[in-house]
Amino acid sequence: MCRHCFGGFNPDNPQPTPVVPAAGAGCPEAGVLNRKDPALFLVQPDAAIPGPLQGLQPEEIDLGAIDREILTVLMSIRHPALAPDDVRRLTEAMPEDRDLEKVDPREILLAFRASDPQQLPTALHRYVEEACGKNRHGLRSVVPLAEMAGLGAAKEAALEIVSALRDWKAGLLDWSAVPRGLLLAGEPGTGRTELARAMAGEAGIRMIEASYSKWQQPGALSRFLTAMDRSFEQARANAPAIIFIDEIDAFSSRRDADANGHNDSYDVKAITALLEQLDGMAAREGVVILGACNRLDLLDPAIYRSGRFDTVIRIVHPGLEDLAAILGQHLGDDGELINLTACAATALGQTGADCAAAVRKARMSARRSQRGICTADLRTALAGEDPGYSADDWLRLAVHECGHAIVATALRAAKADFLRVDARGGICRFRELPALETAEQMHRMRCLNLAGQAAEQLMFGSFSSGSGGGADSDLTLATQSAADQIAAFGLGSTGPVWFAPAGSNDARQEALNGLLPDVAGLLEAARQDALQILTVNKDLLLRMAEELASERILFGSGLSGKSRPSSLRTMASTR
Repeated sequence: MCRHCFGGFNPDNPQPTPVVPAAGAGCPEAGVLNRKDPALFLVQPDAAIPGPLQGLQPEEIDLGAIDREILTVLMSIRHPALAPDDVRRLTEAMPEDRDLEKVDPREILLAFRASDPQQLPTALHRYVEEACGKNRHGLRSVVPLAEMAGLGAAKEAALEIVSALRDWKAGLLDWSAVPRGLLLAGEPGTGRTELARAMAGEAGIRMIEASYSKWQQPGALSRFLTAMDRSFEQARANAPAIIFIDEIDAFSSRRDADANGHNDSYDVKAITALLEQLDGMAAREGVVILGACNRLDLLDPAIYRSGRFDTVIRIVHPGLEDLAAILGQHLGDDGELINLTACAATALGQTGADCAAAVRKARMSARRSQRGICTADLRTALAGEDPGYSADDWLRLAVHECGHAIVATALRAAKADFLRVDARGGICRFRELPALETAEQMHRMRCLNLAGQAAEQLMFGSFSSGSGGGADSDLTLATQSAADQIAAFGLGSTGPVWFAPAGSNDARQEALNGLLPDVAGLLEAARQDALQILTVNKDLLLRMAEELASERILFGSGLSGKSRPSSLRTMASTR
């Protein structure tokens, strides 16, 4: 297409007015139209032919979809060294023609860029799987909104929003009765974006994707604000619509600005502009805001107050039944061949995104072996390849996790949901029981945090690095608890003195810099009490650990029957 005559493509205006130069304006391509040579113009299947070309009455030729026959020719050109039998074998392993139609041609070309032709069928099957459920907005969802699993109250809130928007469009509901917005908080992979995709797939609802990083791409603040305005204008023009602002915690908080930072002015103005958009309820009639964030504590409280986001929901990891449903949805018809309960048990503690990735990995493993997917494929993909640990290493991992469960139950501080050891290490997932945050309760939770280390010390005379390392490790949680007790809550030896907010780096630094002996004393007291509980329950610890090392997972009745309070000998008192 002549860029001089028809202009550039503007994604916000897919049907721009053609620009035809005046006679003698000197269009470099104009000579092509003055000759009788044939001209070929390529357009998307659903694109309208520009006005000037319609006057030429062009003949339209539908090239059709890419099929196996085309891929066979393309493979022979891309890999001329392949023997005809190899070409035929690889072609037969590719997706059927009806499935190839679902894949973006650019993704097919990307698959053919791989140097190893043996990887072509696997790559194409993956693109087909990802394309299934692709909706008109470009977002992909595995299942309809009503069938999503593991999202609990978040799904119910999403269904209410979709229903309210439809009723508003039909004139059955006043705009003032429509929810202002929904903010979803949770760890990456817990289904926040998938929920937005499912909402985008609902008939009659338009979804506009946005994020801090997308708005910031132009760079300057003025362009940032213009990009934000454009998203809201686009949503208003397509009402009923939902604006999905992903990773909204990237806006941070104005309370973190001290007027001295290089970017403080930029960030404060960006947050203020967002608040103005969120407040414009009357001006954005027909538009609901859906936000997603990893950490609610980093977000400016003004963003998620009532009237801007009416509902704030934390999404947690799915349970056993929900995991089985999620795996079944990703497996489709293959789910009938899989023991979903066994696979869900292996997946405990993982997210819906982890399940989707494991299904893809299991399918690739099965295709490499030229057979159908089986339960072992999926369990291996969920648990990871066997790291080759010795029996003693597996037992040490198991002892550590069982130590957490026994102490949590003995002190009635938390309820263990499951224990697991695998290639990634060990995990004890528990739910903290409701209790006021007193010095005694904080001590009980530190006992729980340090129980894994105490169990290793009891059984092996030493402990591994498993309690430390990351920001969410046992030692980190215990240390932050001790720092908060002293520096934030005034419950330490310094008395009722406040140094910094709870959970902050400042609280930790204040406690460690000036009160390190006090912090160390609180941690050591917790470890000693955990060690005392485990010592009187040593036989139970060993039995549980041996079973966990063998089975790799304990959950449900297999766990509660061993660690219930009646089977434990508990200390008479705690500090």
